[in-house]
Formats: sequence, structure tokens, C-alpha cells
Amino acid sequence: MKNYEWAGQHTAALRQYRECVRILEQELGVPPLEETTKIYQSILENQLPPPEISSPDLTIQATPFLSEIRPSEQPGLSYPLVGRKNEWDLLQREYAASKLDGYVCFIEGEIGVGKTRLAEEFLDHARLHGSKIFEAHCYEGEANLAFGPIMAGLNTLLSLGESAQLLQNIPEHWLSEAARLVPEIYSLVPESSPAFPMNGPGAQARFFEGLRQVLSCLLENESPGVFFLDDLQWAVSASLDWFLFKSPAKRDRIIHPGHLSRRYAPG
Repeated sequence: MKNYEWAGQHTAALRQYRECVRILEQELGVPPLEETTKIYQSILENQLPPPEISSPDLTIQATPFLSEIRPSEQPGLSYPLVGRKNEWDLLQREYAASKLDGYVCFIEGEIGVGKTRLAEEFLDHARLHGSKIFEAHCYEGEANLAFGPIMAGLNTLLSLGESAQLLQNIPEHWLSEAARLVPEIYSLVPESSPAFPMNGPGAQARFFEGLRQVLSCLLENESPGVFFLDDLQWAVSASLDWFLFKSPAKRDRIIHPGHLSRRYAPG
């Protein structure tokens, strides 16, 4: 994490911690050490001390870790999607219909039945049709990381080449609110002023709206943008509060592994 941050790869440093959380949770069922979490917090708050460099010739390099490579990008690891024709057809229909009104879809099922694989195939399909993707993953070991998936997804979108130009279309006060969580906004729009203190009535609503404004702007395109969250059951309450705030009342579709059903509820 330190090497990534010192090399100027702030987003990669944060991802490294989330990858640490994921692996420890899956392999050992334990959280990271307190000292590891403290390093993460210092990086998140842009307060990591500079490296102690004893030689003027010393340089720091950080290379992407393997988990940043999608399976479909690894040679020999791409396999056809089998046995999900009904669910796949439904996702494609809803994606086409979302140009008019938008949809909220849930993929539900037991562990290991292929929910994430189905979603990843759909995301690849959406990318081929020109969609911009907000993609983030929730982990059981991140109970102490409020807005962790949101921060990760927004950082990915901000890394796109056109993000600085798109942010110019957002009022400055909304940019300042979103920058509380994603300070990289200030590097893309340096003229943005700091946000007001997070107190008083309506403070949370202003913060949530700032995030919504930035997300909507970054996903805007001729093809519908896609907001994807994996393992939503592990999302902390703070993240869920924002999801509920940003989602309008839409028609929901729940995609089950063996059958399909439909329900109508606030998004």
C-alpha cells in the first residue's frame, strides 16, 4: 500500500487494502491487523508520511497486482457461459429497455451457482455496446469501511481520460461534497473549493447528492450506464443509506438461478 501511494497510485493503494481484506476473509476468516488498517486510514486521509529515502538514486515502482486483471483478460481463462439462457435473455431485454427509464435488477442464489460470472458476462456485453460501468465489490471483512465500494467504483471512473472534462459540468458545491470521499476530484478540478463542515441539518443529504451528481455525470453516455455491486449483502449500513437515497422508485427485477420473478418496489 505504501509503495503504491508513494508512487502516486492512490487508487491502487486503496485497492490493495481491499484485496488484503478479501484474501484474509476468504482464506483465513480473519480481519487485517490493526496496524494494516491504520496504514489504510492514513492513505485514505492523504496523511501517509513520505518514505525515508537514504539514496538520491532510489526510485519507487509499483506494478499492478494480478487481481486487477479481469479473468476474461487472462489468456486461456475465458470460458463460455452455459445454462443461463433465460437469465441472460432477461438481462439483455432490461438493458435495452433501460434507455427510457432505467431498471434495478437483483441476481440472487446460493453461493457458487455463478451469480458473479453471469454479472461479469453482462458487464462485458454492456461495455461492447458503449456503456460506462461503475463496478465495485463488497466484502464481509469491510464492516469498518463506510462507503468503501462507492469510493473504489468512483475512483475507477475518475481514472478514465475524459473524467476531468465531464466534472466541469457539475456545480462546484456538489464536487466539493463528493471530494470528501474521493479527494482525487481536486486534482482533476483544482479550482474546486473545500466543502462546508459536515454538520447542521441536511449535511448528509448534501453529501449523498454530491456523490449522486458525480456518479450520474461520469456514467452519462449514449448507451445506458451500469451501476454494479457484487455481494451486496456485505455492504455496511452507511453505503446502503446512500444506495437508497440515490435510487428512484423503479420497477425491479429479481433474477434467480433457477427461475425468474418480478416485483415492484422503491429502488
